[in-house]
Amino acid sequence: MRGSLEQLGTDRRRLRVFAGREGTGKPRLVRRNVRGTKRQATNALAKLVADVERGQIADGHPGSVADLLDRWLSEIAPLRSAYTMREHRRSVARDIKPATGALRLGTDREGRPAPDSRRRAA
Repeated sequence: MRGSLEQLGTDRRRLRVFAGREGTGKPRLVRRNVRGTKRQATNALAKLVADVERGQIADGHPGSVADLLDRWLSEIAPLRSAYTMREHRRSVARDIKPATGALRLGTDREGRPAPDSRRRAA
């Protein structure tokens, strides 16, 4: 598996690593922007390639808000008491999932692509 570096500015670079194909056949690329020297970017690229090969890079979008909530609850469970987890699960099931659980990440309530929050208005 190989990656590439793209210079964005004097000390900024974009790393890209091929991470397989989506269900539609479209290539899936993992991208990261880094600051620093070319040597630092090359080292970061090598680490990113290794992480992708080991499968340690999470998918960009787990699907819906409900999927993300379920993943969050499973990750915090070892760090919280049984009572706290019971209350979190109750709140999520009663209040949050019915209102927003079916929403797909990256879209608004009408299903349109959400605006990219990183872009500045002109």
